[in-house]
Amino acid sequence: MISVIIPTADRPGPLHRALRSLARQTFRDFEVIVVRDGGPTVHPVIEGWRHELPITLIEVDPRRGVSHARNTGLAAARGDFVAFLDDDDIYLPQHLAAAHRALAGGQADAVYGGALVSPRWLEAIPRDTHRLPCKNYPFDDAFLLVANYIHTGSVVARNFAAVRFDEEMTHCEDWDL
Repeated sequence: MISVIIPTADRPGPLHRALRSLARQTFRDFEVIVVRDGGPTVHPVIEGWRHELPITLIEVDPRRGVSHARNTGLAAARGDFVAFLDDDDIYLPQHLAAAHRALAGGQADAVYGGALVSPRWLEAIPRDTHRLPCKNYPFDDAFLLVANYIHTGSVVARNFAAVRFDEEMTHCEDWDL
């Protein structure tokens, strides 16, 4: 099973779209852990998806930051693998299936894929993707020392319950990953 952790704060519309992208996954052995990091409730959004998705909602008050929200989600994760999905991002339908295929053989502890960057909402991969920026770089440990080129939402990893995000970081907080 893959535990998909979604930190959210003040964005019910994007959260709804992120959950819709999970409902469209071809791989179905996953749980969703939404961590509301302060702000208004997201119960109406969550309730709208309970019939299609196995969702756990954890509410944190007051706001403590995205690293704390991700750590809270990690503490609740029951899956063999964890994935991160920001509330303003989506997964394409094959995302979890491709990651699970790559991890299931035990040859790797983490995988990542490319991420399209679009100035507008996408429902599917556009026919003409060469005009959209794409974070799709081969692994380079030297490059990683100077730039966080791997999008957090593209990472699926073996559940690393003992590892946590640094809650003191106020930007580039996912570099810890």
